[in-house]
Amino acid sequence: MILPKEKADLLSQIKVEYNYAFQYINPKRIQNLDRMRLYSNQTRDKSLVGDTTVFTIFNTVHSKLYDDKLMARLEPGHPDDTYKIDFLNPTMRYDAYKMKKDQLDYDWDWYTLFWGSGWLDVSTWDSKKNLCLPSVIDNATFLPDPDGTLINGDLRGFGAFRFWGREIAYTKDAMKARGWENFNDLSGAQNYSSLEYQDKQFRRTAQNAAQAAQPNNYANELIPLLEWWTTVDNEKWLFTTDLQFQEIVRALKWDDAEWPLIQRKLFPIPGDPFGVSIPDLVEDKQRARSILINLGLMDAKAQLYPMYVYDRNAISPTSDLNFAFNKWIPSDGNPGEAVKPLDKQPIGQIVSYIMDTIDQAAQRATAATSVQQGVQSEKPRSANEVVRSFNQSDERISTSAKVFGWSEVEFWRWWLKQYNRYFTKAHSKLIKINGAFGPKFQKISGEYFKLEEDPDIYVESTIISDQENQEKKNDLTAFGNFIAQDQTANRRYLNKKAAQIIAGFDSDEVERIYPPTPDELKAEQENEQLNQNRLVKIDINDDHQAHLLIHANAEETKATIVHIEAHKKALMLQRQLQQANPQTPPNPGALPGTMAATPNLIGQGSAPASRVSPSVSVQK
Repeated sequence: MILPKEKADLLSQIKVEYNYAFQYINPKRIQNLDRMRLYSNQTRDKSLVGDTTVFTIFNTVHSKLYDDKLMARLEPGHPDDTYKIDFLNPTMRYDAYKMKKDQLDYDWDWYTLFWGSGWLDVSTWDSKKNLCLPSVIDNATFLPDPDGTLINGDLRGFGAFRFWGREIAYTKDAMKARGWENFNDLSGAQNYSSLEYQDKQFRRTAQNAAQAAQPNNYANELIPLLEWWTTVDNEKWLFTTDLQFQEIVRALKWDDAEWPLIQRKLFPIPGDPFGVSIPDLVEDKQRARSILINLGLMDAKAQLYPMYVYDRNAISPTSDLNFAFNKWIPSDGNPGEAVKPLDKQPIGQIVSYIMDTIDQAAQRATAATSVQQGVQSEKPRSANEVVRSFNQSDERISTSAKVFGWSEVEFWRWWLKQYNRYFTKAHSKLIKINGAFGPKFQKISGEYFKLEEDPDIYVESTIISDQENQEKKNDLTAFGNFIAQDQTANRRYLNKKAAQIIAGFDSDEVERIYPPTPDELKAEQENEQLNQNRLVKIDINDDHQAHLLIHANAEETKATIVHIEAHKKALMLQRQLQQANPQTPPNPGALPGTMAATPNLIGQGSAPASRVSPSVSVQK
């Protein structure tokens, strides 16, 4: 094991940083572990009733954000990368499935909502599967730099973490399999004060007795460890130590300028690495509601078990008041005046008002309205009011989805960075691509990830995308009706757009429905020569509109400019000929009378059409 300096100095540095981070995070950790009892409804006395406001609000927002899948796509940052990007986008979708990103997102979102921030470790690469292995960090065992506000700082590096870490646990056999060293003398018993162990006490109290009864030096014993990332002589290192800071079992130099850590935020506050969480907004409401609910429960019990006032001179002994069936009680005097129920004040309207106010405050703070929770409103509301309330709630939650998008961009940026780091030209892997005729397998190599420029990464939420797509569908349908009688309109291009936007077909499916015309195929072949700056003559029988649209994708060489100008002149010549002789078809290659016989088909057949952009759908 190669260390950057003396082991004692490294252990001393790690211990100081650990204690600094522990003192910072421990109050928040204890607070949130206590809130876990509220969330799981386990804090109440067994004789009382617990409220579920935190659970209801939390799961309403969590379900909405988790269901709102974030769709990611790459777009080339350089013209020469276009062909490679066409393969990288399917690779993203395939790797998302292999990485079990749906499960990863659930955990990542959960920690983000409950703690205000969720953390994802992207440092590990599986060289056998050629796959990045992200890991969601348990916030209860996470130790950030107290002075850090952004993991890798802003554009100028301000606020970057100097160190961070988390507690983990491995058996000795697992450490041996990973090639770690100096672990033979470690024991799990000496580390029962660790965050990892305390976290398990909070979450799995039923297992405490069994864990305490585990014998010392048990062969399959879990050893609590500290995984610590820090800077040594301005270089980033990863160390794994025991929690007594006696041994270093792993040391790895991290050859990258950035920490392999991604933060997901819910309601971020500038300068605060955690921000605001759902329990921050709802915890006090649940506690208040629980008090009022249990007071109401006790009052209801009091109504079932009433109190009485009796005349001691009329009834004696008092044992006569004990309940019994078919019992006769002697009374000296009028029995109607001997015993009377004790009058009590019933629950006032103020209690109901406070309960409603607390409930509305929680809903307003989190946008988790009763409609979003699937609960029918108690007050009658118009359909328009319900729709407006639902849409406004969606707008507020979509803001959180946009903030989630920041971390999603970072995730796929690191995914691409890990491929560039470990997936060389000598490596290759098979990916599955879902095409128009079903899935097919494609082999890609490290060459596909060697790009001229970093690609642009776009992430869009499903909610926002669906809203925009619906608007596009409405606009496209209205526009199609508007130009239905326009004989000069390019109906083929409009139909291909409708197939993509309205029907939701991807580019392969659109190409199957509307295969390229001979003029489009010819223009694409000509583009290959034009890109090499080779002159290509036009044909008088060409569909010049189709050629112009296809040639717009060619590189701007001198040959391309000359070729496009020749098509433009040919178009003007066609117009002059048609004006001089109306019987002349717009396309010299068409037969006379063809267009007049079928006027509604102008712009279909071999009319111009451009390529439809690739589908941006990531998860189906």
